[in-house]
Amino acid sequence: MRQFLTSKRIGKTFVLLFAFLFAVGFQLGQPLRALALTPASTDLKDTDKDGIPDVRDKRPFDHDNDGIRDTKDPDDDNDGIPDVKDVRPLDHDNDGINDVEDSDDDNDGILDIKDKRPLDHDNDGIRDDSDLDDDNDGIPDVKDNQPNNHDNDGQNDDVDTDDDNDGIVDTSDKRPLDHDNDGVRDDRDRDDDNDGILDVKDSQPNDHDNDGQNDDVDTDDDNDGTADVNDTRPFDHDNDGVRDDRDQDDDNDGILDVSDAHPFDHDNDGQNDDVDQDDDNDGVPDVSDQNP
Repeated sequence: MRQFLTSKRIGKTFVLLFAFLFAVGFQLGQPLRALALTPASTDLKDTDKDGIPDVRDKRPFDHDNDGIRDTKDPDDDNDGIPDVKDVRPLDHDNDGINDVEDSDDDNDGILDIKDKRPLDHDNDGIRDDSDLDDDNDGIPDVKDNQPNNHDNDGQNDDVDTDDDNDGIVDTSDKRPLDHDNDGVRDDRDRDDDNDGILDVKDSQPNDHDNDGQNDDVDTDDDNDGTADVNDTRPFDHDNDGVRDDRDQDDDNDGILDVSDAHPFDHDNDGQNDDVDQDDDNDGVPDVSDQNP
């Protein structure tokens, strides 16, 4: 009988001990169980907001990805303003919004979440920190007072309502960086103003009518006698209703532009219309001619 009671006591003690250990183990096991069931971490933290998650970024503290760590970089956002003088040293496009809060860091019209190159202002495939001409205006950044002013009109693109000066407000412009509206973006267009002179040889790549005035200061961009402010087609030289970039004979002289030495010489007298005082050679000076 004593042996039975002893065995019963031992059994009861064992049951209580097992229950205690089970209860404690369950409580301790919960965090481990939760941890085990938690999916692998997808931490995409990007300390310098350069588009490269820290886990894959060789330089997680190099904001503009120029190979110089921010602590040693005199211009952290590569905006041309030294950090010591920069009110916003992490505002790449100088639009007044720090990059960490800006949805379009390079102000190229493409939201960063969809932009393969969020720090390529002119979308030429070359990141701004490696690009010698960030706004593709023909002036190297080292000599450019406004390295983010595409059309050289004195207004940086972030405040300019018409970045390519094509007469179409950026908010309505499908191609805000296509100066001559020929469907080819300026960074890929070999003749940005469609004047027949390749940009590499053109001293004024944004002077549509070749009158010596860049379109941003020229009041009559196609030299058709109608001021741009009143002209429904500011890039239609012969006013035939066909825009110059689509017109095969811009001066309507019967010679196709591809074969015409002077595609803006209406009367074929060897003088371009912008310097010719009698564009149609009718004996009436243009200033007095109702139909020049």
